[in-house]
Amino acid sequence: MKSICPHKHAFKDLWLGLRYLRFKPNSGKPRIGLMRVDGRFYHGGLNDRFKGAVSWWNYCQKNGLDFRSLYNHPFDLTEYVVPNEYDWRIDEKDIPDGIFETRIFYGRGEKGFRLDRLKTGKSIWYYGNIDLGKYLSCVPYTADWGEVFRKLFRPSDLVGSHLARLREEIGGLYVAAVYRFQNLLGDFPEYHYEELAADADAVVRFMARALEELEKVHDENPGLRVLVTSDSSKFLSEAAKRDYVFVIPGKVEHMDSSGRDIDHTQLKSFLDYFMIAESQKVYSIVIGKMYRSEFPEYAAKIYNRPFIRRRFDD
Repeated sequence: MKSICPHKHAFKDLWLGLRYLRFKPNSGKPRIGLMRVDGRFYHGGLNDRFKGAVSWWNYCQKNGLDFRSLYNHPFDLTEYVVPNEYDWRIDEKDIPDGIFETRIFYGRGEKGFRLDRLKTGKSIWYYGNIDLGKYLSCVPYTADWGEVFRKLFRPSDLVGSHLARLREEIGGLYVAAVYRFQNLLGDFPEYHYEELAADADAVVRFMARALEELEKVHDENPGLRVLVTSDSSKFLSEAAKRDYVFVIPGKVEHMDSSGRDIDHTQLKSFLDYFMIAESQKVYSIVIGKMYRSEFPEYAAKIYNRPFIRRRFDD
């Protein structure tokens, strides 16, 4: 991730404070560290948002802030995950919003180095979506990302009921193989990424290469089914033709590219994440211009499953 000039971010902090905080006396509300996912900016995909939450929890623990999360874009997070050992929910009326008791820290696009130097007795609204523990001395409260994730989150009843059905359908132990094409195969428009080629034959050859690696995963894990997840419905349709493959039904949508989640269109992302987490081993297959996704890497961390990244230049 390319880090943006810290002065530019400091100016953004000031601008956001003037725009969203109120000029009023201190309310006396408890000091909190509030992670906000409210649609005012791009927040990234599901994994980016979880990375932000876990590392912000660590920062709050190290710096004496009461961790809270306001996550309502493009859905209320509690539709899919709910607090487990720690209740991070907060009612909007309880959020400190006075300019003399609250400051805003805009961390998108930077590695958060300003947090190492931040000295404030105020509550903080945090906008960020990276694993701060990779960069900051003020964050490594614990090295076990999965431990913190499990403390903060467990599947909601909606997600839990679907997971129970999927476990029954897959019928036993399995490994996971994850492919992130973005728009290479032409079926998942995302940001500035382009299609592989206008030549249909090139797409066919690329698909065949990806399926070849899937066969190798199967050969290395005899007797186990292979859960295949991908952002390409074209690839999933081809992979599902193999009797050892298990594919979770549903359409893939990027959270920053979708509207309000009225019909639970984001459910598949959560099911993919938790099913990958429960696999015996997680493979990430990256061929050519495919995206080196951290989605499977962090899903594997939830229960400390072995993670294998396979990268090929062809």
